[in-house]
Amino acid sequence: MKIFDYGGPKAFLLTLRAHLSGRSIVWSGPKEVAEFRADQIRSAGPDPSKKKDGAGPLSTSIEPLPG
Repeated sequence: MKIFDYGGPKAFLLTLRAHLSGRSIVWSGPKEVAEFRADQIRSAGPDPSKKKDGAGPLSTSIEPLPG
């Protein structure tokens, strides 16, 4: 929510997609910006409420969109 300034409903939908399928496209755009955003996601760390359970930061990948 913080990195992309998404509201609760959109963040929930993206999280649900990732939970059900194992991945979710959260943003698309220029490669340089995507690399920066991926770094921001990784550096945000794990969900504070899940850290005690051993949660780590979200993993990211940058891939070309099909088309």
